[in-house]
Amino acid sequence: MALVHKRRNANAALRVRMMIGEVLCVLVPLALTAWFCMDWRKQKTPSLPLACAALICAAAGALLSRWLHRRAAILSSGLAGERRAQELLRSLPRGYQVLTNACFTVHDSRMELDAIVIGRSGAFIVEVKNHTGTIKGRPEAAAWTQKTRFAKKKMNNPLHQLEREQRLTRQLLHTLHIACPVYGGVFFANEDVYVQVRDPRIYWDPSALARAIRSLPALSDPVDPAAVCAALQRAAL
Repeated sequence: MALVHKRRNANAALRVRMMIGEVLCVLVPLALTAWFCMDWRKQKTPSLPLACAALICAAAGALLSRWLHRRAAILSSGLAGERRAQELLRSLPRGYQVLTNACFTVHDSRMELDAIVIGRSGAFIVEVKNHTGTIKGRPEAAAWTQKTRFAKKKMNNPLHQLEREQRLTRQLLHTLHIACPVYGGVFFANEDVYVQVRDPRIYWDPSALARAIRSLPALSDPVDPAAVCAALQRAAL
C-alpha cells in the first residue's frame, strides 16, 4: 500500500464558508421578517422602511443563496472526485509516495497539484476531474464540450492544465537539484462519465491509471521516492 501525504485542501474550507453563507442568506431575511411582525403587532401599523428592508434582504438572500448552493455543489463534486482518486492511489504497491493538494510557487507562477505520485521510475501528476456526462473535444483544443442530460456547456481542456503542471514541476525539481522524470495524466473520477477524447494521458478507468503508473519505464539510476516527496513537502506553501 502506498504512503499518502494529505495536505489541507483549501476548497474544503471554502465549501464550509459557502454553506455558512447559504444559511445566513436564509436566517437574515427571517430575522428581519420576525422583527417586522413584532413591530407591526406592537404599533398596529406596518413600518415601511422595515418592510422594504425585509423584502430586499429576502430577494437578495434568495439570489445569493442559489449562487452559493451551486458553487458549494461544484466544490463538493470536486472533493468527492479527489477522495476517490486518493483511495485508488493508496492501493498502489508499497514503496510509492503520494502527495495530495500541494501548492507551489515556481518562478512567480503558482500551481496546485491534486496528486503527485513518486516511485522509483519518476513522478506522475494526477489531475483529477469529477465531471459527468459525455465529454468531446480535440487534445489540442482550448475547450471541450460536456453534455449531460440537462445541459451542454464548454469546459477548459484539462490536458493544457496538466501540461502546465508538468512544466512547472520539472522546473521545481530542477531548482531543488533533483533528477526525476515527470509524467502525468488526467483522471475522470466520476463513474457516470464517458470521455470521447483520444489521448493516452486521459483515464477514467481506475485500473488503467494504476497500470500506467506502475508501468513507467525503469531508470538506470532509480529515484528515491521518500527523499523526493520530503523535498516537495518542504517546498510546498
